Amino acid sequence: MLTMLSIVIPIAAAAVLLAGALRYLLRSWLDYRVRVALLHALESRPELLAETDGDALSLPAQSDEGRVDYLVTGTALAFIGLGCVLAGWVMRVGQLAVGVYLGGILCLCLGFLLAVLGFLVRRMDTGRYAKE
Repeated sequence: MLTMLSIVIPIAAAAVLLAGALRYLLRSWLDYRVRVALLHALESRPELLAETDGDALSLPAQSDEGRVDYLVTGTALAFIGLGCVLAGWVMRVGQLAVGVYLGGILCLCLGFLLAVLGFLVRRMDTGRYAKE
């Protein structure tokens, strides 16, 4: 039971991260398609541009919404790696156990480095904007 649970938790965490990534990609693709459709409509009927005073094509203000937070991503990756390391350690025997364990070590190291990078980026950003 413990072995099965130690496999299901990292798979569920990976599925949640994959769903978030797919949601972001779908939203970006949909935004792109709407802009292209708007440009095609304005190309075929330029009088529409005079009615909107050009506001339809203006870009929105820069926000933190589309920005990647490396600290959160790295921390999540480190926790997934830690879960995989524990799952491989609990299984102890077999190729799957070795693969999960080594993959967890790699994921843990990359997650830690990404979290440190995210922390540094966040600290540098905070310092710059605090002065303005």
